Amino acid sequence: MKDKNQYFLVQVFNENKWLFGLFVFFIVGQIFFTIKGVETFPFLNWGMYSVAPKDAPRVYTIKVDEQQVKLSDLVDCRHQLVEGSLVKYEQLTATNFTEKERDVIEKRAIQFPFLIDKNKFENAILNDSIALKKYPYWLIGSLADMRMVKSPVIKVTSNGKTIIDYNYEQE
Repeated sequence: MKDKNQYFLVQVFNENKWLFGLFVFFIVGQIFFTIKGVETFPFLNWGMYSVAPKDAPRVYTIKVDEQQVKLSDLVDCRHQLVEGSLVKYEQLTATNFTEKERDVIEKRAIQFPFLIDKNKFENAILNDSIALKKYPYWLIGSLADMRMVKSPVIKVTSNGKTIIDYNYEQE
């Protein structure tokens, strides 16, 4: 059986009480975050890897001027920007333009009313239906910039479902 003085924390306690307090504070804080379900790197909760993913992966097909755009041909940052914005656009249209961040802002505004002007903060960071109506125009401009497009038409499908069917000339 080990002597108590061989344990690391006992040695730290005997050598430096402040450092021991820092270790205990960190351990208690990490246990608190784990119980609350907050992910803090490098301590990742087991639950995030223990269940199957909820949604099937999305496969986007984008056609500009009836020509399919290969996302793999885009520069990595452009590819990520287009695909990430499509995912967000699809989520927002599915929830009738309600962002989950709105709930967080509501909660924080109640907790810290002296720090956060809720309306100003929401207008600054949240999307609305007006901003989302501009998205197809931005997307076609982003993807058609170097393709010498004859007609500004874009169609985006995800797993067979049409997400965007936009013709700039009909605006």
